[in-house]
Amino acid sequence: MSEQAPERDISLDIARGVAMVLVVAGHSIRGLAAANIGSREVARVIDTFLYLGRLPVFALAVGLLTPAAVERAGAKKFLQRRMSLLLYLYLVWTLIQGTAEVLTTPWKNHPVDWFDVLAIWKPIGQMWFMPHLMVATLVLVAVAPWRGGRRAVIGTILVVIVSLAAWGTDPEYFGTGGIALLVWYVLGAAIGVKWFREVSARIPTPVLVIGGAIGVVGSVVMVVHLPVAAPTIGYVTRSLEATIWGVVAAVIEVAGAFALTTAWARYPRTSAWMAYIGRHSLSVYLAHIMVTAGVRIVLVRLGVTDLWLHMGIAVPLAVLFPLILERVTRPFPYLFVPPWRVKKRPAPAAAAA
Repeated sequence: MSEQAPERDISLDIARGVAMVLVVAGHSIRGLAAANIGSREVARVIDTFLYLGRLPVFALAVGLLTPAAVERAGAKKFLQRRMSLLLYLYLVWTLIQGTAEVLTTPWKNHPVDWFDVLAIWKPIGQMWFMPHLMVATLVLVAVAPWRGGRRAVIGTILVVIVSLAAWGTDPEYFGTGGIALLVWYVLGAAIGVKWFREVSARIPTPVLVIGGAIGVVGSVVMVVHLPVAAPTIGYVTRSLEATIWGVVAAVIEVAGAFALTTAWARYPRTSAWMAYIGRHSLSVYLAHIMVTAGVRIVLVRLGVTDLWLHMGIAVPLAVLFPLILERVTRPFPYLFVPPWRVKKRPAPAAAAA
């Protein structure tokens, strides 16, 4: 078994990569369900299962990595860089995706007009996640659970209360989506990447694989047989019972996912591609919807109505296309990088003379 490089634990990259692939899969299956392709019950089970774990996994990984980033840059600089990046990406990709959705409205499940695009206080599609990340960034810096003390304790308690109160809701306005996920960011920041690495390194691979499989399968069983509310979807009837089962199922699924990704990270020859996706997860998130929607439109017009064939084509393409787009636009990277963060190349010696 190959050991991972000590300077980087790629298990967190892999976790983010897996989470992002599942985000793509979830958005694809939601579009198919809206187009009446496949069994609605199958779509419901898969959708709930994915929403229970994929974004909590991503949030926990971000939380684990945040303390070092804040301490390295300083809270003020970290906030400036992070908030400006997210706002820039939100505005640019709202315009790009919104334009695509307006132009393809005749073939879409839900029509979109230019007012929807320009109403930036009400994010379109998956773009709600950019303002959500802005809110999560502010909360992490304000609470700073890795530093301890009264502020961290009180702040953490408040975040837990707010997250549980918002569990199973899906607000539509800027910064209000995904509030139930805040507890996962704070939990990750409280744990810290150093402690996470030390503990996970002591667990044998077979234990991680078996425990991870039990967690993932157990959450599926709960979704099938119990009233389970996922943190960020609002179509399940909210109740105390559904919230409790939802929290339990999410914890089991997230623990299982991290166990499996930690085990997979110990075999970098097979996991490097997923780690690459994880390192470019934001690019995948921003550009994937246009691909899943486009593939669905084309296949439906060709008469293809098999759910799994749609998924098998749409998901790989929707992951691959953003990665290629990010790669080919690096000489002119403004789709993914704000102009003020693009490093200017030094002038050639002849030109400078």
